[in-house]
This record gives sequence, C-alpha cells and structure tokens, in this order.
Amino acid sequence: IMDANLSEQAVIALSNTSSWQQLFKHLPVIHHMCSISVNVYSYIISACFRNGEHTLAWKYLDEMFQKSNIHAIDNLTQSIGKVIHAWIEECIKEVDPQQKHLSLRTLLSKMQVYHITPSISTAKAIKDFCQTHLGWNVNETAVYRSGRCTACGIKLAPSKISDEEFKKLKWEFTEDVLKGSDIFRATSPEEWEDFKEFVKVNAPFTHVVDALNVSLKIGGRDRQMLLEKVILNLINQAEVKVLVIGRKHLSKMINKVKLRIRKGAIFYNLENISKDDGFFIYAALQSGQGTKIVTSDLLRDHLARLKDPSTKRVFRFWQKSHQVHIPLGHNTHLL
Repeated sequence: IMDANLSEQAVIALSNTSSWQQLFKHLPVIHHMCSISVNVYSYIISACFRNGEHTLAWKYLDEMFQKSNIHAIDNLTQSIGKVIHAWIEECIKEVDPQQKHLSLRTLLSKMQVYHITPSISTAKAIKDFCQTHLGWNVNETAVYRSGRCTACGIKLAPSKISDEEFKKLKWEFTEDVLKGSDIFRATSPEEWEDFKEFVKVNAPFTHVVDALNVSLKIGGRDRQMLLEKVILNLINQAEVKVLVIGRKHLSKMINKVKLRIRKGAIFYNLENISKDDGFFIYAALQSGQGTKIVTSDLLRDHLARLKDPSTKRVFRFWQKSHQVHIPLGHNTHLL
C-alpha cells in the first residue's frame, strides 16, 4: 500500500527515468493525504521540461505557487534553482536565437510574477546563458534605495502590491490570523478593543517598532541605548510618526526612553502575557502600504495561518519590502 511518503519517493525516482510519465499516477495519492511538497514539485517540473512538455511544466509551476504552502518555506531556494536550471538547459537546446530570447523572457516573467529571488549559483547560470548563448554583455550591479542600477543608470520600476491585494491582505489577516487563531489566547478582549481604538485614533504611522524584539538584540543595560538609537534613527527622518509597542515589564526602560524622546514617537505597552506580533502587524496594515515594521522576527506563524496561497504571496512580499531588520551590535545605521 502506497502512502504519501512512498508516493513522493516514487515521483522523485521516476522523474529521472524514461518512464517519467508514470509519476503522474502517484499524485492523486499525495493529494488525498497532504499537499505536494515544493521539493516534489521541482522534480515534476524539471522532468516535464527535460521531456519537452513545457506547457505542462509551467502549469505545475503555477500550481506550486498557488496551491502549496511555498511562501511559508524559507529554504526553497534549492528547489526553485533546480527548476530554473532545467529550463535554462531547454533554452540552450533552442537553435533559433530569437526563440532563445523568448524562452529567457518567459523564465524572467515567471520570476517576476512570483517574486523569485535566485541563489548566487542560479543567477550565475542565467548570466552565463545570456553571455554565451545570447551574446549579451552582462555586468553585476547593485541597486540601492533609489532603485537606480549602478551599471546602466536606469531606474527600475518599483514592484508594488495593488490596492485590491492590500485590502484583501488587511481583511484576511484580521479574519484568519487574529480572529481565526483565537486572539484572546494571546490577549484579553478589553486590551484588544483598547488597542484597536488606539490605532483608529492615532494611525497612520510611518513605522511600527517591536520594542521587545529590538531590545533583545543585545543584553544588559545596553538594551535601552539600542532601542533609543533605533527610535532616534527613525524620527530624525522627515515626516515620520513612529509607534513603539512594548510590554509592561519594559515600562521602566521605555519610560526612560520616552523622557529623552519627547516628540515623533508614540508608545503603547501591552500586558506581559500578550503576544505582540499580531498587534504591530495589525497597526502597520491599518496604517497603509507605506508603513514599515521594525523587527527581526521572521513572522512564520502569521504567514502559516493565512489560508489563501495568493494572500500568503502578498504577505511575504509585503514583509520583504516593508520589514526593517536591526543589525547585531550597536550599529543602527543599516536601518
């Protein structure tokens, strides 16, 4: 009797044989018991590419991003790299230079749609293909906050979340993550209602700071100094309104910070038993698309609780483009 695990192993084994099409009969077994893993999808897609079934391969790539929990996985670079390398091999087989170019554009379009960031080795494979098989001049470059390429000087078009996508993310985060996970296990009804009213009155904020996460980057008395540095770094920018969310056990430290920072920042302390992640994400989403979250938390739990794969993709992109990480040590100039 084949279970999901054995069926996955069969798919992987068959994908590299002349009987590769036999792998499809195992997919219903996996679907019946669980979701197909990203690793298994990568073998299916690569097999389709190698055997000339390009349309089918792209179909499974779309399915992988739309149906799997791919956006909750941090170590998917290797699996995605396998797929990209397989497609590049197909591009190399093309005789017509124009068709090679079109095949590359197809790959780059998919990478853009699904916000795929290649590993260094995968990026090098794309670069080598462009140089060797398309005759292009390819340079490594850096793109800073201005969005301008340092090699050619062209300003890249910003990648944005649509207003409709953001509206859907706000609603589903509240319904699936906060209400769906029973927020009152992490707070009290009174505290949650008070916080919602606080946000309603004081938003929008330009930055929402997770004070506990920031202060834990270093230990001892230096915690206060680091939190103060981070907040000062933010309020010294033009036209900012910073919300700092802390815990009541941090009150003494936060009160000292408040005495030194008299304007530009608003402070809100939660009960010690409350989980603050949902609060600062809620405050940021209610403030609009431009709001940054200052925390080094990976936010995996919140991502996993979203039910719609397309919303997971939007949340992941929102997180990547709006999260500010605090570097280890005392240097906050990297914000």
